[in-house]
Amino acid sequence: MPTRDPANVISIFSDAYTNVPVDYYNGFFTPDGQTTQGGEPPLTLGSGQVINYTQLNFVGIGTFLNVSSIDASQMTHLHVDINVQEAVESGDYITLQLLNSVGNNETSGSVRITDNQLQSNQWVSLDVPLNDFGLANRDKLGLLFFISDNTISNIYVDNIYYYKE
Repeated sequence: MPTRDPANVISIFSDAYTNVPVDYYNGFFTPDGQTTQGGEPPLTLGSGQVINYTQLNFVGIGTFLNVSSIDASQMTHLHVDINVQEAVESGDYITLQLLNSVGNNETSGSVRITDNQLQSNQWVSLDVPLNDFGLANRDKLGLLFFISDNTISNIYVDNIYYYKE
């Protein structure tokens, strides 16, 4: 369970913090190559909720259509808990991608989470420095993508939030 001071957190999905409004947890970007299945509604697992993505190709969590984009300019990290629901093999990876100013001078940056950072059927907590995404600005984050090369197709995600140290 996350223990960061809520004053230093912008939560997208977590039972531990108050979440900001989100347009969707799966954009179903057809006909651009159908992303995944799952994401909505969240799955109850134990005493909390998680997002379950299956048939993962790419999936986006959106905060730009009908809700305010996220101003993470004062945040230092992206936290995500991931549980890969299948064997993790050498060469497998998931890419996390952020888009700022979606559709209007849009910029993006990504970080690859490799097989040595993931485990099969176990929760792994990732704390990714936002500077690693290489974005000049993080003041209008509108999309967070989970992207796979089709080797990892089933994941649970939880506790998705930006924070500052």
